[in-house]
Amino acid sequence: MANHGPRYGLSADVKQKRAATYDTELEGRLKTWIEAVVGIKLNPPFQKALQDGVILCKLINKIRPGTFKKILDAKTPFMKMENINAFLKALPQLGIPHNDCFMTVDLYEGKNMNAVLDTLNALGKRANSLSTFKGPRYEESKTNLPPQKDFDEPGASSKDEGDEFEVEVDFED
Repeated sequence: MANHGPRYGLSADVKQKRAATYDTELEGRLKTWIEAVVGIKLNPPFQKALQDGVILCKLINKIRPGTFKKILDAKTPFMKMENINAFLKALPQLGIPHNDCFMTVDLYEGKNMNAVLDTLNALGKRANSLSTFKGPRYEESKTNLPPQKDFDEPGASSKDEGDEFEVEVDFED
C-alpha cells in the first residue's frame, strides 16, 4: 500500500466523512455472506481480508463457476491489483453496471470502502436473483430500503410532473 502521509484540509475532511458514514452493519452482513459462499473465514479488518482479490475471485467463481480459470497467487502488489481488476471485469457479465463498481484503489488502498460495500451489496442482491447460483442467499437489510410509494392512492402516479428533459449531445469537434 502506498504511503501517502497524513491528510490535511479537504482530504482529511473527506476521509473523516467517509469513515463516519461507513456502514458496519452492512459490512457484517457481507462478511457473513462471503464466508458462507466461499467457505473461508475472513480475518478482520475487512479491507485487508479482501485486499489481495483472491477471496473476491473465489466468490465470483462460486456465483458463476468457471469465470476464472486461474486466480493469481497474490504475493506482489501488482498481482493483488490484477485479481481485483479481474473481479471488477467480471461484474458487468453478471449484470452489475460498470458505474456501480468500485475502483481498484478503493479496495487496495482502502480509499473508499463505502464504494466497496456498495458493489458487494449489489453483487449479493444480483446473486440472489440468479437461477444458476445455488449458494447461500444474501440477506438484504430491510431498514436501508427507501419508502415505497403507494400507486393505488388516488392522484398518485409513477411519474412526477416536470421530470421530463431532453439532452442534446454533439460529439463533433
